[in-house]
This record gives sequence, C-alpha cells and structure tokens, in this order.
Amino acid sequence: MLRYRLSAIGYQLSAIGYPYGLLILLMFLLDVSGTLHVYGLGWLMGQKWALAAGMLLVASAGAMLAGAAWHHPLTMVDCRLQITEHGVPMGSRGLDHMGISSTTLRLLTLVILGAWLATAHNVLNFLLPTVSGWHYLWFGAGACGLGMLVVRPLRPALTLGLALGLGVGTRLLAIQQIPLDPLQSDMLPLVQQALANLYTGQSPYALYLMPWELPLTYLPVTWLAYLPADLLGLDLRLTNLVAELVVGGVIYRLVRTPNAQAQPIGLLPLLWAWLFLQPSSLNWALTTTTPIWWALLALTLALVLHERPRATALTLGLGSAASPFAALLWPFVLLARWHSHGLVASLRIAVGAALTAALCLVPFLLWDGPMFRYGVWYWFNDLDAFPRLRWEMDHIWASMVGFAGVFWRRDLAFWLKPIQFSLVIAVLLWFWYQQPSPRRVAAHVAPTLLLFTVFNPVLWPYLYNQGMIAWFVAVASMAHQRKD
Repeated sequence: MLRYRLSAIGYQLSAIGYPYGLLILLMFLLDVSGTLHVYGLGWLMGQKWALAAGMLLVASAGAMLAGAAWHHPLTMVDCRLQITEHGVPMGSRGLDHMGISSTTLRLLTLVILGAWLATAHNVLNFLLPTVSGWHYLWFGAGACGLGMLVVRPLRPALTLGLALGLGVGTRLLAIQQIPLDPLQSDMLPLVQQALANLYTGQSPYALYLMPWELPLTYLPVTWLAYLPADLLGLDLRLTNLVAELVVGGVIYRLVRTPNAQAQPIGLLPLLWAWLFLQPSSLNWALTTTTPIWWALLALTLALVLHERPRATALTLGLGSAASPFAALLWPFVLLARWHSHGLVASLRIAVGAALTAALCLVPFLLWDGPMFRYGVWYWFNDLDAFPRLRWEMDHIWASMVGFAGVFWRRDLAFWLKPIQFSLVIAVLLWFWYQQPSPRRVAAHVAPTLLLFTVFNPVLWPYLYNQGMIAWFVAVASMAHQRKD
C-alpha cells in the first residue's frame, strides 16, 4: 500500500510538469533570497550567493523560453490533476469534488503551513516592536488550523480561505503595530510627503528629507494609488493589501471558466496562497510601493490573454505611468495583437495606452519638468548619481541577487544597460519566430522581466517578483491552450 502511495505522490509531482515546477522554484528562491535572515541563512548573503541565485534565475528564464515553444501536452498540463492507484483512475474516491487529489492538497497545505511558520518567526522576532500572548495565540491558532488540514485534507477552498484570512489578518496586525519609519524603508514615507505637497498645491516632484535628501522617484500612478487611503485617514499599506488581493483575484479568475458552477479551484490559487503567506511577501507589502505595479501587470497580462483590447490599452497605459518596467510589455503586447488582428488593431492599443499614460504623466511634467525628470529618470539611470554613490558606501549591489555587483566591482557597470537591451531584443526575436499570439505574451514577458532585472544596475530583491507574477499568468494561459 505504501508503495502505491509513493507512486501516486511521484505521479502527482511529475504531472505538475515544467510550468508549475518553474513557478515553485521561483517562489522558493525569491522568498529565501528576500528574507535570508528569517530562515537563518544570513551568512549566505554576499557575492557568491548573489551570483548563484542569479544563475538560477537565468536558467529559469531560459527554461521558460524553451518550454513556451514546446507546446507538449505535459507542459500544457491542466490546472486540475488526476492520479491513479493500482493503475485505475481514483475518480471521486481519490479526488475531492473540487478537482485536486487529497495527496496533492496535503502537500500544498504542508508547504503553506511552512510559509506560515516562517512568517510567524519573522513577525515575532524581527518586525513587531513588542510581542504579547495574543500574538502567539494568533500564530499558534493559524498553525493548528493548517496542521489539521494537512492531517485531514478537506476542500481546497478551505485551505485557500484559511490562508487568505491568515494573510489578511497578519497584515492588519502588522499595520496596526508597526509605524512607517523611513529609517527602515523610505518608500512609503516618501509617498506620504509627496501627497502632503500635493494637498498644499506644491509639486510632488521635489526634494524631501528622510532625513537624507531624496527626490520623488515614482511615476504618478504609483504614488497616486495611495491617495484614497490617505484622504480617508487610513494607513497607506492598506492600499498594498488591496493590490495583493487584486493579483490573487486575477489568478483565481484565470483558472475559472465562465460557465461552470463547480469549476475546480486548481493549483494556481493555492500556490498564490503560499505566496501570500511567505515572509518576503509580508515584508514587501509593509515597506514598498511595488504591489501597485504588480497588480497592473497581472491585470494587463490577463486582459491580453482574454483579448480585451480596450481594457488592455487602459491598464497598459496606467502601468506605463506607474513603473518604467511597463516599457518591456509594449512590444510583446503590440506584436501579438498585430499578428492576430492586424496592424490597425495593434496601433489602436498603442494609441489608447499612450493617451492614458500621457494623461497621467504630462500634468506633472508640465508642473515641474526638471524635478520630474530628475526623480523619475536621472536618479536611478545616471550610473554616476545614486547607483555609484550607493555602491561606494558598502558595495551593496554585490550582495543583491544578480550580476550587477560583478560589473560594479570591475568598473564595467556601463555595460549593464547594453546587455539588458540585447537580451530584450533576443527574446522579442524568439517571440516573433514562435508566431506571436496573445496567449504566448505572458510566457515571454516573464523571462524578459527576469533577464532584464538580473542585469539591472540597481538591484533590490522585490524587483524579481514581477517576473514570478507574469509566470503565474503564463501557467494559466498554458492551461487554457490545452483546453482548446
């Protein structure tokens, strides 16, 4: 009996195939890289780890590009897996009515439990200024609930719902007890000061004291996304929570079909639940502004997949006014539309997205053009400005995952941007060679974002998450291709 059980587990893992395998590798690697101290691996931090992890990311990007071209049935595995026992399909006995086997569900819940325990360690030992018995009770109750679902798997919806509730509750708890402090992270305090300038009629694009001098480096949609919460007197980090839930909602919607009431939840939403409970995700939600871009990225790629040109133009334009990384989406989206619906249809998306972006950008460019350009472009892109100053402080880019440290150490950082440009062109040519289509966009955007970031002159761990989110959409698109 044990032999058959082990065979069933092995079949489940092999049935996951390369798309899910790459996604799991990315999720594990990026979580550990972003929170080495939480996992007791702080001693790894340094150039050797940065290079090793960077090579893994490059290999993952290469596997994505190769796999996107194979279109093998195994690689296009459906989000609903089935296993056999004694050579006979287990059917309703082995699978719960939500479409995932109890073995798969048990393994996924165990992984989610591991993320929850790591997050508990992170919050209790690194984040909270003071810890009480209620905090231990909260994390202990969550561990017991997930542990019970490991021992006795019920419905995937229960696992997903419990993980969602625990993730939301932990963020609310942390938001309530951890103040925004520029000494810990200056991103959200910078947004606060920019909004304060906006209320007084001054240009948000100005120099601020953190207490160090810092310009507003974010494009308008990123910091304006926090305006409703600020006007209501709410913590800005609630906006990040909403953005994270938007990403989860997009992933959940992608694996559902419009017609069926009992459509299985599938693996992707449960993998997102694992992502939502990871300690790195909590850290980025509490300290950065990047969830805004992640939400727009997921929405844009999902709309491209479903071929909604007007909505795609809107979200692509908003994304372009939120993050410079959105520029990498344009050629893939437009080439796919051109190939599938003609040049005019592609130009319509381009014009719509450009007008949307212009409406968001031009007012601030006209308000104070020099400071806008200084903060949004010059600060990070002039290698002799902030990037070099920050490097000379403590050689920080050598310890961040990626290859920038190697180039900075040899005074060859000027080669990084040409390498980035060359890699993007290479992926675009591969995309064109593979006959571009809307359903292949995410599968090529994900490796492009990873390759571009790994050679970025300025590296932060959370920058890689955009590639992972794009790959979530890519896996869903592959499942759709197989169904068709």
